[in-house]
Amino acid sequence: VEGEVKNKFGLSLTGAKETDFDFQYGLMQPPAQLSFIEEKMDSVRETTDTLTLASFRSQRENLLQKYKDNFKKIINSHPSYFQALFNVYQNANYFTVAELQRFTEVFDKKLLELPTGKKLITFIKNENKLLPGKVFPEFIYMDTTGEKISLADVKGSKGTLIVFWASWCGPCREEIPELKKLYHVYHSKGISIVSISCDNDSKSWKKALQQEQMLWPNLSNLPGYYGDIFSKYNIKAIPLMFLLDGESNIISEPKSIEQVKEQLERKKL
Repeated sequence: VEGEVKNKFGLSLTGAKETDFDFQYGLMQPPAQLSFIEEKMDSVRETTDTLTLASFRSQRENLLQKYKDNFKKIINSHPSYFQALFNVYQNANYFTVAELQRFTEVFDKKLLELPTGKKLITFIKNENKLLPGKVFPEFIYMDTTGEKISLADVKGSKGTLIVFWASWCGPCREEIPELKKLYHVYHSKGISIVSISCDNDSKSWKKALQQEQMLWPNLSNLPGYYGDIFSKYNIKAIPLMFLLDGESNIISEPKSIEQVKEQLERKKL
């Protein structure tokens, strides 16, 4: 340890490979500009400005590709580093199943035997079940009365929108008015909405339902452990949505209500 510890002036830690990696690379998240571009895309989707939307999509793809190329280069150069493994697991949502699988082939086998390595392998297995074209994993959760409800019980004849949310999640609550609009337009056309709670407290969940007055099925695994839902569907952030067709095959994982509308319009519903 070198430098003035009290005021952290010129402080540096060296001598351990994991420390060196952490100081040099840290948690290799995508650049903040990516979120800025995605916000711009969401705002433009509400207009008919297709040229601007296409430009933002191109910028996003280029930025994400540069990030991924650099990320892969660093990981491939550090196959025995736990910090490299940790980075892959923490940023797994930005990579395809095939890309994640290639990372596991690079890492030393001892790393994959660690808890984080096992979590990454489980994440990849779950993600493979959530790819477009795959049948959405069946579930049996409970409504507010305690009745057990399966996907087969609530799926729409033309499609289903699965929404993962929680009472404590601000962005989840903010999108509910838009979900209500979507419901009023598409429910009569055979599209169902199903909200699955990631709450860890039944009272908070039921209180939120009373406040929001959602007209579609609302389910939870309470009083079970909410983490089981996060693990099963590889949830790292909510709200999270999956759009299914009439046979419960996954169409996509839309990032916004506007994307849901776009895809339903393509189906001419």
